[in-house]
Formats: sequence, structure tokens, C-alpha cells
Amino acid sequence: MFFLETKHLVDTVTLDHTLVVTKDGARIQRMLDDVTLCEWIVPIFHSTQEDEESFVDIDETFLKLLKKFSIFSLKGPKVFFEDTEYTFKTGEMVTWETRLPQLACILTVPHDLECYTEDPNAYVYTEEDHLVIEFKKLLKKKFKLFQNFQKNSEKVFINFDFVLEILEDHKGKVCKVYIEKEFPMCLEFSDHDHLTTRYYIAPLYDDEC
Repeated sequence: MFFLETKHLVDTVTLDHTLVVTKDGARIQRMLDDVTLCEWIVPIFHSTQEDEESFVDIDETFLKLLKKFSIFSLKGPKVFFEDTEYTFKTGEMVTWETRLPQLACILTVPHDLECYTEDPNAYVYTEEDHLVIEFKKLLKKKFKLFQNFQKNSEKVFINFDFVLEILEDHKGKVCKVYIEKEFPMCLEFSDHDHLTTRYYIAPLYDDEC
């Protein structure tokens, strides 16, 4: 059985979200578009030894109960809110594997994010003290790093427009960037109601360009 505090969920979840709870942790997931998964990491208040996995599609009843109570527990297909027992609709976990890629760097998202290019597809990697976005024709955009954990990281090939949309919403925020070849790039922030927020952006392959 898992125990979670509603304060971590009540201002975050909506009807298009899924709550995923496993022995490895709890998280809220939402697909933003065809290639971007947003995930909020939720603290587990307590868990018992007979833990079971739970995937909950958020519905109106669940949202109302979140606002009414301060804590709830999950076991199998049931959720318990103090004196209220509720059998939830079982959801399916988003099929993307959400293992974190290799941590590449930490940076503060700059306010100047303009990238002038007709083709948004680009290689993203770290080089010395910069995060480099390399478009075709060797056009590059560089962001200054606070810390580089890989002097010269692996390169991931992505549609940078999806990354740009996320960065636009987090100007001035501190960001962890995870990069691993042929694996979703991950941007991590800790500015949403003190929950860690992760965005996974699927990589491109040559036959998609």
C-alpha cells in the first residue's frame, strides 16, 4: 500500500493526467504532443512491504476527493480517502521508458532564446562550458553552462522547436539537461509547486528527416 499527500497533486493534476505509483516512486504523467512527455515526481509519504503498482487515469471523482482530503492510500484497484473508499479506473502507463539519460549539465535558461533557422532539426550536446544546438549548415546556438558533467557529451538529434517551447516557459529557471545518444533528451526543473518536473523529448532518426 502507498500513502500520498494530496497537497502534491491537487494543484497539478487534471483530467488528461495519469498517476503512476510503483516501488520506485510516484509520478504524474501527461503527453504534451506526439514526442514530448511531461512528468512530475511526487513524494511518497509512506509505503508498506506488499507494494503493488497502480496506474490511475484521473477522473472527476478523483479530483473532487483530492480537494476534500489531505492524504490518501492506494492498494490494487482501490484508493482510500479517510472514510471514503473509491475504486478507480485503471489506466495504462505511458509506454515511454522514463529512465533518466546521462546527466550532461546544469544551466540557467537564458532570456534570449531566438534561433534563426528554417530547419528545426538539430544535434544537441555539451562542449566545454556550453550547451550547443547545431543546426544544418553548421549554424550553432550556444547556451552558457553553470556546470558541465560531460566535457564533450554524446549528441542527440531532435526537433529543437519542442525544446524551445519548454525553455520559453522556464526563462531564468535552473535546468538539468540529460543527454544520451538515441534516447529521449530530458529537461528537469524544480519550480512547479516544489515538485520536480521532467520533460522527455523523443529523438529523431535519419529516416525521419
